[in-house]
Amino acid sequence: MKYGAARRYFNFEDKRFLTHWIFLTLLTFLIVLPVFCYRLRFSFYSLILRQSKPEGRRILTEENNERLKFSDEFIKKLQRKNILEPGVKIDVGISIISVSRNRHSFDAYEPRYLSQVVAYFLEQLQNSSKLQLTYKLFICNVDEEPSTFNEALKLSRTIPTFNRFPNTSRTQRRTITLTLEKEKEDYVYCGEQTLRQNVSYVFLVEDDALPHNDLFTVLDYLLTKQKHMMNATYVKFYHPDRLLGYISFELERIPELIGISIMMAALFVSLYQKLRPTNNINQSVLWTASIIYFILVFLAIGRQNLIEMRRISKYFYQVTPAPSCCTPANLYTRHGMRQIVDYLKSIKCYSKFGKDTAIDTFRKENKLTALMVQPNLFQHIGMYSSLRDNILNPFIV
Repeated sequence: MKYGAARRYFNFEDKRFLTHWIFLTLLTFLIVLPVFCYRLRFSFYSLILRQSKPEGRRILTEENNERLKFSDEFIKKLQRKNILEPGVKIDVGISIISVSRNRHSFDAYEPRYLSQVVAYFLEQLQNSSKLQLTYKLFICNVDEEPSTFNEALKLSRTIPTFNRFPNTSRTQRRTITLTLEKEKEDYVYCGEQTLRQNVSYVFLVEDDALPHNDLFTVLDYLLTKQKHMMNATYVKFYHPDRLLGYISFELERIPELIGISIMMAALFVSLYQKLRPTNNINQSVLWTASIIYFILVFLAIGRQNLIEMRRISKYFYQVTPAPSCCTPANLYTRHGMRQIVDYLKSIKCYSKFGKDTAIDTFRKENKLTALMVQPNLFQHIGMYSSLRDNILNPFIV
C-alpha cells in the first residue's frame, strides 16, 4: 500500500520533469555559467578559477594607469576656481582624506589615488544636471610631511585644502597601534574642518574610494526624497564587496535570495507548463525543484553581481541597515558628525580597535540609526595600503 502511494505521488510526468531538470542543471552549471561568470568577480567560478596574485596585481595596475591617464588630462584642463561661489550655502561638504602612498619601500610605483578621486568627483559634478542640493569638494591633507606630498600640493591650487600638520619634516615611523590612533585623529580633524564650512551634511571619503558615475544622481535623490535618510546618524556608500554576498550575518539577504528565487521559479513553472501542458505533474515537485535550481544559480553568480542591475535607475538602489566595518565613504548629518567627533575624541584606538570599530560601537551603545546604500557607489582602488608598508591582496581590493 505504501508502494502504491509513492507511485501515485511520483508519477511518469514527475520523472520526465526531473530528467529535464537534471539536464538543465548540468547544462547551466557545467557550460553556461562557467562561460559567462568566470570573469565576474565574486562569482563561484571566479573564486575557483581565479588568477595568481601577480596576475591580479598586474591587472589592477593597468586599470590604475588607465584612470591616471584620464585624471591627468582632466586636471590639466581645470582652472583655479571653486565649484561654488564664496558665500553660497553648501548642502554637502565632501572631504577627501589623504596621505601620501608614495613612500613605500617595495617598489617605485606611484599610484596617485588622490588625483584620480579628485578628477572623477569633479568630472561627475560637471556632468550631473538638475541637482537640487549644492556640493563642494575639499581635500583634507593629513600627511605628516605635507611639504613633500607633491600630489596634494599640486591639487591644492585647484581644490580648497585643509592641512592638519605644518610643513615640517617628521621621519619617525609609527607602530600599527599608533597608526590606528592617528587615523582616528585624522578623521576627527577632517570632520571638524568640514563642519566649519557651515555644511548640512559631511561626506568623508578616503582617497582610494573612487566615486561611481551615478553617485550624485542617487545621493541627491536620497537626500531630497527619502526623508528617513535625514534621521540617520550616518549613511555608508561603500562596504567591501566581498562582504555583500548572500552568505552573511545580514538578516535581509537570505529572504532576498529566497524571494528572487521564488519569483524566477514562478516564471519558469509558467513557461514549462505552457511548453508541456499536463495535469499529471506534481506541483510540489515542480516548484521545489525550480526554487532550488534558482537558489543555486544566484549563489553561483553572486549577489555582488546581481545587485549591479539596480544601477538601471536611482529608484532601484537599496537602503538597508548598515553592517559593521569600514569607513571609506560615509555621509554624516551635521548632528551625527558632531556626535561621532565628540565620541572619537574621548577614546583611544589601538590594534584591532580602529575608528570604524569605534564608530560602530558608539552607534550600537546609543541605539543610533546607520544606513547603507547598495550597490556600492564607490570602488575601492587602494592596492597600496596607507596603514601598512605593503601591497594588499588584489582579490580583496
